[in-house]
Amino acid sequence: MADAIRSTEGNSCEFAVLLDSSYASSPSVTVTDISGEHYYHSESFSVETTNPTISFNGVSVTGSSQDQYLQVSVTANDKVDIPKN
Repeated sequence: MADAIRSTEGNSCEFAVLLDSSYASSPSVTVTDISGEHYYHSESFSVETTNPTISFNGVSVTGSSQDQYLQVSVTANDKVDIPKN
């Protein structure tokens, strides 16, 4: 606990972790709080071979004379973590 870095937001803290290269792309952690409850979290990372793209399809003003909105239409693509369109 002495290595914990207290967060400025809420009741949380951070720990610096150094991972062996074999775990770097899929780290996981199990944390036990002071009441004994266990929490598990994992992530998976991969190297992107294709650059993500974003296309601006159009900009328009919609609504009535009282309530107008700026509508921006975009399409983003990324083979790893952004679904198509």
